[in-house]
Amino acid sequence: MKNMRCCPIIVGLTMAASVASADDIAEKGRNVFEMHKNAVVTVQAVIGMSFGGETRDRETWANGAIIDPSGLTVVSLNFLDPLSLFDSMDSQRGEMSSKVVSVRILLPDAQELPAVVALRDKDLDLAFLRPTNPPDSPMPHISLDNSAVPELLETVAVITQLGEVARRAHCVLVDRIEAIVERPRSYYIMGSHRSRDVLSSPVFTLDGRFVGFGAMRAIRTARSRDFGDNVLVVVVPPEDLREAVKQLPETPEEDDYQDAENSVETMTGVKAADEN
Repeated sequence: MKNMRCCPIIVGLTMAASVASADDIAEKGRNVFEMHKNAVVTVQAVIGMSFGGETRDRETWANGAIIDPSGLTVVSLNFLDPLSLFDSMDSQRGEMSSKVVSVRILLPDAQELPAVVALRDKDLDLAFLRPTNPPDSPMPHISLDNSAVPELLETVAVITQLGEVARRAHCVLVDRIEAIVERPRSYYIMGSHRSRDVLSSPVFTLDGRFVGFGAMRAIRTARSRDFGDNVLVVVVPPEDLREAVKQLPETPEEDDYQDAENSVETMTGVKAADEN
Protein backbone atom coordinates (compact mmCIF):
# COMPACT_ATOMS: atom_id res chain seq x y z
CA MET A 1 0.00 0.00 0.00
CA LYS A 2 2.88 2.35 0.69
CA ASN A 3 4.18 1.93 -2.86
CA MET A 4 0.72 2.60 -4.26
CA ARG A 5 0.45 5.80 -2.24
CA CYS A 6 3.86 6.92 -3.55
CA CYS A 7 2.85 6.60 -7.22
CA PRO A 8 0.68 9.76 -7.34
CA ILE A 9 3.48 11.70 -5.68
CA ILE A 10 6.04 10.51 -8.25
CA VAL A 11 3.69 11.27 -11.14
CA GLY A 12 3.02 14.71 -9.69
CA LEU A 13 6.71 15.49 -9.36
CA THR A 14 7.37 14.31 -12.93
CA MET A 15 4.59 16.52 -14.30
CA ALA A 16 5.85 19.48 -12.30
CA ALA A 17 9.37 18.97 -13.68
CA SER A 18 7.99 18.81 -17.24
CA VAL A 19 6.05 22.04 -16.75
CA ALA A 20 9.12 23.75 -15.30
CA SER A 21 11.20 22.61 -18.28
CA ALA A 22 8.59 23.91 -20.74
CA ASP A 23 8.44 27.24 -18.90
CA ASP A 24 12.24 27.50 -19.06
CA ILE A 25 12.23 26.89 -22.82
CA ALA A 26 9.48 29.48 -23.25
CA GLU A 27 11.42 32.08 -21.28
CA LYS A 28 14.60 31.45 -23.27
CA GLY A 29 12.64 31.57 -26.53
CA ARG A 30 11.19 34.96 -25.59
CA ASN A 31 14.67 36.28 -24.82
CA VAL A 32 15.99 35.12 -28.21
CA PHE A 33 12.97 36.69 -29.89
CA GLU A 34 13.51 40.09 -28.27
CA MET A 35 17.22 39.92 -28.99
CA HIS A 36 16.94 39.31 -32.75
CA LYS A 37 13.43 40.10 -34.02
CA ASN A 38 14.32 43.53 -35.43
CA ALA A 39 16.97 41.93 -37.65
CA VAL A 40 14.31 39.81 -39.36
CA VAL A 41 12.60 41.69 -42.19
CA THR A 42 10.31 41.19 -45.15
CA VAL A 43 11.81 41.49 -48.62
CA GLN A 44 9.50 42.47 -51.45
CA ALA A 45 10.58 41.84 -55.02
CA VAL A 46 9.20 42.19 -58.51
CA ILE A 47 10.39 39.33 -60.71
CA GLY A 48 10.13 39.38 -64.50
CA MET A 49 9.30 35.88 -65.78
CA SER A 50 9.82 35.20 -69.48
CA PHE A 51 8.43 32.24 -71.38
CA GLY A 52 7.96 31.80 -75.10
CA GLY A 53 8.89 35.41 -75.79
CA GLU A 54 6.31 36.79 -73.37
CA THR A 55 7.37 38.51 -70.12
CA ARG A 56 5.21 39.04 -67.08
CA ASP A 57 6.11 40.73 -63.80
CA ARG A 58 5.02 39.17 -60.54
CA GLU A 59 5.32 40.57 -57.04
CA THR A 60 6.51 38.27 -54.27
CA TRP A 61 7.56 38.44 -50.61
CA ALA A 62 9.90 36.47 -48.36
CA ASN A 63 11.64 36.70 -45.01
CA GLY A 64 15.18 38.03 -44.88
CA ALA A 65 17.81 38.52 -42.18
CA ILE A 66 19.99 41.61 -41.80
CA ILE A 67 23.55 40.40 -41.14
CA ASP A 68 25.52 43.66 -41.11
CA PRO A 69 25.04 47.18 -39.67
CA SER A 70 25.03 48.51 -43.26
CA GLY A 71 21.74 46.69 -43.91
CA LEU A 72 23.20 43.77 -45.87
CA THR A 73 20.36 41.25 -46.00
CA VAL A 74 20.32 37.56 -46.88
CA VAL A 75 17.37 35.72 -48.46
CA SER A 76 16.83 32.38 -50.14
CA LEU A 77 17.90 32.69 -53.78
CA ASN A 78 14.87 30.63 -54.79
CA PHE A 79 12.75 33.63 -53.80
CA LEU A 80 14.49 35.89 -56.35
CA ASP A 81 15.21 33.24 -58.97
CA PRO A 82 12.44 30.62 -58.92
CA LEU A 83 14.14 28.76 -61.78
CA SER A 84 17.38 28.18 -59.87
CA LEU A 85 16.02 24.91 -58.46
CA PHE A 86 15.59 23.57 -61.97
CA ASP A 87 19.26 24.33 -62.62
CA SER A 88 20.20 22.35 -59.51
CA MET A 89 18.19 19.37 -60.73
CA ASP A 90 19.72 19.61 -64.20
CA SER A 91 16.33 20.21 -65.71
CA GLN A 92 15.85 22.02 -68.98
CA ARG A 93 14.55 25.53 -68.59
CA GLY A 94 13.72 25.71 -72.26
CA GLU A 95 12.82 29.28 -73.10
CA MET A 96 12.08 30.20 -69.49
CA SER A 97 14.08 32.91 -67.75
CA SER A 98 13.67 35.26 -64.81
CA LYS A 99 15.05 38.67 -63.90
CA VAL A 100 14.92 40.80 -60.78
CA VAL A 101 13.08 44.01 -61.65
CA SER A 102 13.14 45.63 -58.20
CA VAL A 103 13.81 44.76 -54.56
CA ARG A 104 12.77 46.51 -51.36
CA ILE A 105 13.59 45.70 -47.74
CA LEU A 106 10.57 46.38 -45.51
CA LEU A 107 11.70 47.31 -41.99
CA PRO A 108 9.67 46.82 -38.78
CA ASP A 109 9.21 50.60 -38.43
CA ALA A 110 7.45 50.73 -41.84
CA GLN A 111 10.49 52.10 -43.67
CA GLU A 112 11.19 50.70 -47.13
CA LEU A 113 14.77 50.46 -48.35
CA PRO A 114 15.31 50.01 -52.10
CA ALA A 115 18.05 47.42 -52.60
CA VAL A 116 20.14 45.67 -55.25
CA VAL A 117 21.28 42.08 -55.46
CA ALA A 118 24.97 42.25 -54.59
CA LEU A 119 25.71 38.55 -54.84
CA ARG A 120 23.97 35.25 -55.45
CA ASP A 121 25.20 31.81 -54.56
CA LYS A 122 23.32 29.03 -56.33
CA ASP A 123 25.11 26.28 -54.45
CA LEU A 124 23.94 27.64 -51.09
CA ASP A 125 20.62 28.99 -52.41
CA LEU A 126 21.46 32.39 -50.94
CA ALA A 127 21.21 35.94 -52.27
CA PHE A 128 22.70 38.99 -50.58
CA LEU A 129 20.97 42.37 -50.88
CA ARG A 130 22.47 45.81 -50.29
CA PRO A 131 20.40 48.97 -49.71
CA THR A 132 20.97 51.39 -52.57
CA ASN A 133 21.41 54.20 -50.03
CA PRO A 134 23.39 53.45 -46.83
CA PRO A 135 21.27 53.87 -43.69
CA ASP A 136 21.85 56.91 -41.50
CA SER A 137 22.66 54.78 -38.45
CA PRO A 138 23.78 51.17 -37.88
CA MET A 139 20.91 48.75 -38.33
CA PRO A 140 19.92 45.92 -35.96
CA HIS A 141 21.61 42.82 -37.32
CA ILE A 142 22.58 39.22 -36.62
CA SER A 143 26.28 38.72 -35.96
CA LEU A 144 27.67 35.85 -38.04
CA ASP A 145 30.50 35.54 -35.51
CA ASN A 146 28.22 34.95 -32.53
CA SER A 147 27.48 31.43 -33.77
CA ALA A 148 27.04 27.92 -32.46
CA VAL A 149 27.19 24.34 -33.75
CA PRO A 150 24.02 22.61 -32.55
CA GLU A 151 23.84 19.02 -31.41
CA LEU A 152 21.39 16.44 -32.67
CA LEU A 153 17.94 16.98 -31.09
CA GLU A 154 19.04 20.29 -29.60
CA THR A 155 16.17 22.74 -29.13
CA VAL A 156 16.48 25.83 -31.32
CA ALA A 157 14.38 28.92 -32.09
CA VAL A 158 13.33 30.17 -35.54
CA ILE A 159 12.33 33.81 -35.98
CA THR A 160 10.06 34.70 -38.88
CA GLN A 161 7.84 37.57 -39.94
CA LEU A 162 4.21 36.95 -40.84
CA GLY A 163 2.43 38.37 -43.86
CA GLU A 164 0.38 41.48 -44.39
CA VAL A 165 -2.79 39.82 -43.09
CA ALA A 166 -1.07 39.61 -39.66
CA ARG A 167 0.35 43.15 -40.07
CA ARG A 168 3.83 41.63 -40.51
CA ALA A 169 4.06 40.65 -36.86
CA HIS A 170 7.19 38.78 -35.85
CA CYS A 171 6.86 35.16 -34.81
CA VAL A 172 9.12 32.74 -32.91
CA LEU A 173 8.96 28.95 -33.24
CA VAL A 174 10.74 26.38 -31.08
CA ASP A 175 11.74 22.98 -32.44
CA ARG A 176 14.66 20.54 -32.59
CA ILE A 177 17.51 19.74 -34.95
CA GLU A 178 16.45 16.38 -36.41
CA ALA A 179 19.46 15.60 -38.61
CA ILE A 180 23.00 16.81 -39.25
CA VAL A 181 24.54 16.29 -42.70
CA GLU A 182 28.33 16.55 -42.87
CA ARG A 183 29.21 16.05 -46.55
CA PRO A 184 29.83 17.30 -49.13
CA ARG A 185 29.18 20.33 -46.94
CA SER A 186 27.57 20.64 -43.53
CA TYR A 187 23.98 21.65 -42.89
CA TYR A 188 21.16 20.95 -40.44
CA ILE A 189 17.61 19.68 -40.90
CA MET A 190 14.59 20.49 -38.74
CA GLY A 191 12.03 18.25 -40.44
CA SER A 192 9.58 18.71 -43.30
CA HIS A 193 6.87 19.96 -40.94
CA ARG A 194 8.98 23.10 -40.38
CA SER A 195 10.07 23.65 -44.01
CA ARG A 196 7.75 26.58 -44.70
CA ASP A 197 8.77 28.34 -41.48
CA VAL A 198 12.52 27.72 -41.75
CA LEU A 199 12.96 28.71 -45.40
CA SER A 200 14.62 32.15 -45.62
CA SER A 201 14.56 32.54 -41.80
CA PRO A 202 17.36 32.61 -39.19
CA VAL A 203 17.75 29.89 -36.55
CA PHE A 204 19.26 30.35 -33.07
CA THR A 205 20.23 28.36 -30.00
CA LEU A 206 18.21 29.13 -26.89
CA ASP A 207 21.05 31.30 -25.59
CA GLY A 208 20.80 33.51 -28.68
CA ARG A 209 23.70 32.29 -30.81
CA PHE A 210 23.26 32.04 -34.58
CA VAL A 211 22.84 28.47 -35.90
CA GLY A 212 22.19 29.25 -39.55
CA PHE A 213 19.78 30.36 -42.25
CA GLY A 214 17.02 28.43 -44.01
CA ALA A 215 17.64 27.58 -47.68
CA MET A 216 16.78 24.89 -50.22
CA ARG A 217 18.76 21.92 -51.49
CA ALA A 218 17.90 20.12 -54.73
CA ILE A 219 19.64 17.24 -56.48
CA ARG A 220 19.25 15.13 -59.59
CA THR A 221 19.43 11.40 -59.07
CA ALA A 222 19.18 8.42 -61.38
CA ARG A 223 16.79 6.72 -58.96
CA SER A 224 14.01 9.26 -58.96
CA ARG A 225 12.66 12.06 -61.11
CA ASP A 226 10.06 13.12 -58.60
CA PHE A 227 10.66 16.79 -57.84
CA GLY A 228 9.36 16.57 -54.26
CA ASP A 229 11.69 13.74 -53.31
CA ASN A 230 14.75 15.68 -54.43
CA VAL A 231 14.10 19.00 -52.70
CA LEU A 232 14.76 19.73 -49.04
CA VAL A 233 14.78 22.81 -46.78
CA VAL A 234 17.99 22.92 -44.72
CA VAL A 235 19.75 25.28 -42.32
CA VAL A 236 22.96 26.66 -43.84
CA PRO A 237 25.60 27.14 -41.09
CA PRO A 238 27.20 30.53 -40.36
CA GLU A 239 30.62 29.59 -41.75
CA ASP A 240 29.11 29.20 -45.24
CA LEU A 241 27.49 32.62 -44.97
CA ARG A 242 30.80 34.14 -43.85
CA GLU A 243 32.61 32.64 -46.84
CA ALA A 244 29.96 33.95 -49.21
CA VAL A 245 30.09 37.46 -47.70
CA LYS A 246 33.85 37.57 -48.35
CA GLN A 247 33.08 37.39 -52.07
CA LEU A 248 30.85 40.47 -52.09
CA PRO A 249 32.05 43.12 -54.54
CA GLU A 250 33.09 46.43 -53.00
CA THR A 251 30.71 48.60 -55.01
CA PRO A 252 28.12 46.56 -56.92
CA GLU A 253 26.40 48.22 -59.84
CA GLU A 254 22.61 48.38 -59.94
CA ASP A 255 21.10 45.28 -61.58
CA ASP A 256 24.44 43.50 -61.14
CA TYR A 257 23.51 39.89 -60.41
CA GLN A 258 26.71 38.04 -59.76
CA ASP A 259 27.52 34.38 -59.18
CA ALA A 260 29.59 33.30 -56.20
CA GLU A 261 32.51 30.98 -56.89
CA ASN A 262 32.50 28.00 -54.55
CA SER A 263 35.57 25.87 -53.95
CA VAL A 264 33.61 23.19 -52.05
CA GLU A 265 31.88 20.37 -54.00
CA THR A 266 28.13 21.12 -54.12
CA MET A 267 25.09 18.91 -54.02
CA THR A 268 23.99 19.77 -57.54
CA GLY A 269 24.67 17.45 -60.43
CA VAL A 270 25.38 13.76 -60.84
CA LYS A 271 28.71 13.70 -59.05
CA ALA A 272 27.30 14.98 -55.77
CA ALA A 273 24.27 12.72 -56.07
CA ASP A 274 26.52 9.70 -56.46
CA GLU A 275 28.29 10.58 -53.20
CA ASN A 276 25.06 10.41 -51.17
